[in-house]
Amino acid sequence: MKRFSPKLIYLVLIVLAAWPLFNLNMVNQLDWGDDNCKYLEQAQQLANGQFKVSTNYIFNPKQFLGPKYYPNGYPLLLASWSQLFGFSVLSFLYLNTFLLVLSACCLFLIAIRFMSYFSGFAVSLLLLYHPAVLDLKMNVISEIAFLFFSLLGILLLLHNTKWAILCSGLVLAFAIHIRTVGWALMIISLLFLVIPLIKNHLKPERTLLLNKLFFFMVGWVTVYLTLYFLFPVKTKYPFFGIDYNLYKTSLTHISDSFRDFLGSFVTLKLKEWEFLGLFIGATFFFGGIVGWFLSLKLHPKQWLLHSYVAFYFLVVCCFRFGDAGFRFIFPVFPFLLIYNVITIKQVTEPFKLIYKPLFTILLVTLSIALFTEHYPKGFSTYTTALNGSDEPSAKAVFAYLKRVTKPKDRIAFIKPRALSYCINRKSVMPGRLVSTYSLEKKAKEFKFNYFIFYAGLTDNRDLKVMTTAKEWETVYQNDKAIVFKKTN
Repeated sequence: MKRFSPKLIYLVLIVLAAWPLFNLNMVNQLDWGDDNCKYLEQAQQLANGQFKVSTNYIFNPKQFLGPKYYPNGYPLLLASWSQLFGFSVLSFLYLNTFLLVLSACCLFLIAIRFMSYFSGFAVSLLLLYHPAVLDLKMNVISEIAFLFFSLLGILLLLHNTKWAILCSGLVLAFAIHIRTVGWALMIISLLFLVIPLIKNHLKPERTLLLNKLFFFMVGWVTVYLTLYFLFPVKTKYPFFGIDYNLYKTSLTHISDSFRDFLGSFVTLKLKEWEFLGLFIGATFFFGGIVGWFLSLKLHPKQWLLHSYVAFYFLVVCCFRFGDAGFRFIFPVFPFLLIYNVITIKQVTEPFKLIYKPLFTILLVTLSIALFTEHYPKGFSTYTTALNGSDEPSAKAVFAYLKRVTKPKDRIAFIKPRALSYCINRKSVMPGRLVSTYSLEKKAKEFKFNYFIFYAGLTDNRDLKVMTTAKEWETVYQNDKAIVFKKTN
């Protein structure tokens, strides 16, 4: 009787362990993170056969929410998925969950290059059930899709055969069309293939290395250019912060990114134990740094991963709006888990632990137990109410505006991308209203003739300005929303 390989057994265990995720935090509605709406808007147009997407979102560079268009890779995934399973938020959350499970499998296959199968399995579980990851999973955003394609691209590249490298080029090209930061991995991947070519002077080996580079570029160019010309989209990001103190801003970005991660630990129900969560979070941060340096010595052949993590952090530090918290750390979060395991292994080695598997189980159990505060949605698939564009107050005001406004009208709202998707009207976020003069100046600049105040979203000081402005009148009101219209 043929025995199954341990690798296959652990992969099956990962899939079985991930099964509850298909019922965890699955809500068929949107919160107020209106980048969800931006992706849905592009996906809907692609699903309807519109190759060149359009939007009613008016970009305000002074109040940066996100670009006017996102890269079309993730919307293409959504559009394709919708042809099989329908166009709905819940359907796309199942897609995110499916990609997360595949990401955990890829992470396991990468992690076992550094550690035992059991430890790799534990790392995969921590990725699957980290609370910040569960928050990402319940939003229609591209982070999980990008993680999967980047991990798959790395895994194929490390496989180091011609056909695997060809597929790696295909996958990494698509990753760039999901998130522009995929260029960071592309650059490191090219170095991974080019540097051995420069160092090696033996003709047979150089020919083999040249073939691998050629296969990689053929795959990459084919996918990248096909999508670039077939689904054109102008994604404008103010990439690098060259007009201010880069050093200070880099520290701010790193601090903001890890603040969200640390928050996953410190908001425990038992307030007297918050210090334990803070200690674990800080230990993870420094454990990742120490593990990275240890890996340079212990695993020098895996320099593709080490270089990617370092270069990725450099890019995030330089990016002008790189303070988006855990979302911007997420693409390298799995590698931080690996580096922490390496650190733990080195720290515990002198103690010669007899029951190391037991120690690993205890660590994973403790970590997941500390996350319980972050499972407020439980296993409720359809009934959980979110504050967002699908709540009754929002639906009511959107229905009113869709009925009374014309396509040429412009609406000022703090969530303009939600408005563009939900009612197909031109919308802009003008920014904070300091005075009636500020209101008139912004109204003239962006040409809006409606203004929405929404309790819990819009600054209350804006309401005071609107109620005192002579040329604006209240035309609609419900328990949360007030709509103002310019009278002349």
